[in-house]
Amino acid sequence: MKTIILAGVLIVAIITFASNKRDNRTILTNSNPTLPSAVDNSLIATNTVPQSQPGATSASLKPPIKPVTKEPLPPMAEDPRGGFAITVPKSVLLRAAEVFPTSSLDADFQIIRVPKNLFVSSYPPGTKAYYLVQFIGITKPEYKNQIISRGGVFYGYIPNNAFIVKMDAAIKYKIQKLEFVRWLGTFQSAYKLDPDLITSNRTGDIKLTVLVFDQSELAATKQTIQTLGGAILPQSFGEQIKIIIDAAKIPDLANLINVMWLEETGEPEVALD
Repeated sequence: MKTIILAGVLIVAIITFASNKRDNRTILTNSNPTLPSAVDNSLIATNTVPQSQPGATSASLKPPIKPVTKEPLPPMAEDPRGGFAITVPKSVLLRAAEVFPTSSLDADFQIIRVPKNLFVSSYPPGTKAYYLVQFIGITKPEYKNQIISRGGVFYGYIPNNAFIVKMDAAIKYKIQKLEFVRWLGTFQSAYKLDPDLITSNRTGDIKLTVLVFDQSELAATKQTIQTLGGAILPQSFGEQIKIIIDAAKIPDLANLINVMWLEETGEPEVALD
């Protein structure tokens, strides 16, 4: 009987040892997560799942890797329009991704290919322009305060956890070094166009609504529109300018730094009883 009991104990011990060894192997594997394959992993900075995402968790991984602007990549030969490839986070929901060719770079980033005439490579020294700044997670007041203290000016919000911020090159250098900044990229001309405006392939005169970032920029923007051959309509108000212009001038309008958004102006609908 003692022999049977000892044999049983030995079997249990062997099973327990094997089970522990298997569990430890699993724990070691999970404790060493690897970043998705990418062109350059040093350009990716993630340390938490954004809490603003439905059903997301906030499990920490590693301290954030220093984020660096990943744009522009060299022109993509396979783009039939001969445009430029811009690398942006998939979590930044841009309307441009609905109409321009896209491809996945890795789990976190995608490439959007835009035409040359809707791409901005750089600005003249000292120019204050608009950029997209994405935070590592849910926006905190101290994040915005630190950017404002460095000279950045906030405008629109872009899901998820991204903002349009006005800055020059010196301010940009300070902001992209902040540990809570996940990504910083130019607010490209291609991002300013309503998708319907791109897909309609309109020619000839077209009625447009031009939205500027700030009312202080209205006069200069109107003057430029008139220089391009556009006519200002009386329905303009606030930051909106209603115009008629040749559709061929749409890229020129989108390339104006002061312009935030362009869309075709629909005819007013008459309600019928």
